Amino acid sequence: TATDLSGAAPDFINNQEVSLAGGMWKTGTDYFWPDNGDKLSFFSYSPFGNSNVTVAGASSSGTPSVTYTANTDVPSQPDLMTSKSINQTRSKSSANVGVNMTFSHALTAITFAVGKDMVPGVFKRISIKNAITTATYNLSTNTWNTSSGTSTGNISINLNGTTGVTIDGTSDVAL
Repeated sequence: TATDLSGAAPDFINNQEVSLAGGMWKTGTDYFWPDNGDKLSFFSYSPFGNSNVTVAGASSSGTPSVTYTANTDVPSQPDLMTSKSINQTRSKSSANVGVNMTFSHALTAITFAVGKDMVPGVFKRISIKNAITTATYNLSTNTWNTSSGTSTGNISINLNGTTGVTIDGTSDVAL
């Protein structure tokens, strides 16, 4: 998404997928940067086209945002990566130069492990109670809105199907 950050809707490029072409990440359609000195800000996210990630529409005013809803199938929960490049101005000398985007994690997977000092036994399930399962991420400020528009729920995963993971006290084990 590219916008001028004036509070208007992101009307220059909105929610377009990019792919690698000729060593450069590009949208399917070429866009030509306005040549009137306007500053543009670019926002991006990954994964594109995932049903758990919803982007504010082109008619939404203000800073672009994404709403993430946790997939109930825990192994199918994707990492959410975002990037921004604020107030870029195109000059005649940079007419054919792209905008650099550096991605960072907004959400990432959690790994659970049991240390070898744990009492031997079988771990069958991991459950997290009252976790925020839907929230909106502001791409400009890199912050989550956890005070409104959120939902909570319980997330759990069965380990090794219903068999569980046996811990024998001899080594650390990733669950």
